[in-house]
Amino acid sequence: MLLAAGIAGFLINDAAVYGWHRWVSHAGVLRWIGNDIFRRRHFHHHFVTYPPERLHGETYVESCDVTFGVVEVLLLIGAVVVTSAGAVPLSITLAAICGGVLHGGLAIRVHELCHASEERVRTWPLARKPTLLAVFHRLRDFHDAHHTSRGNYGLPIPP
Repeated sequence: MLLAAGIAGFLINDAAVYGWHRWVSHAGVLRWIGNDIFRRRHFHHHFVTYPPERLHGETYVESCDVTFGVVEVLLLIGAVVVTSAGAVPLSITLAAICGGVLHGGLAIRVHELCHASEERVRTWPLARKPTLLAVFHRLRDFHDAHHTSRGNYGLPIPP
């Protein structure tokens, strides 16, 4: 049951990040907050920090990761609410939070590597495994397409 809750937390986190990325960061459904701060920061990431002609570099410049932290805070608030209401036992909530934290850490690292040069990617210990490197290149191609066309809002799990 706890393993299932952890997996559910990972998947809930992925769905929430996808929704935020698509509807807040791109469509601007929260544009009334802070003069459209979430979308402006994200578009800065797309067009200034990492434009299509300069997607990969030697150093990673954190430019939109902070806005995705808002998703994490909202999910934690939701977890506290459902647990406080007695709808979900604390142990299940904690397992789901662990899955969400795993997702968040993985997403941040994968996103950083998506913008890394090939030389930097190959210094990552897991990149020494050919199968994992191939999976990573598939994820990076998916992510790069997001910067050059519309769509591909999922990370680290492509829809």
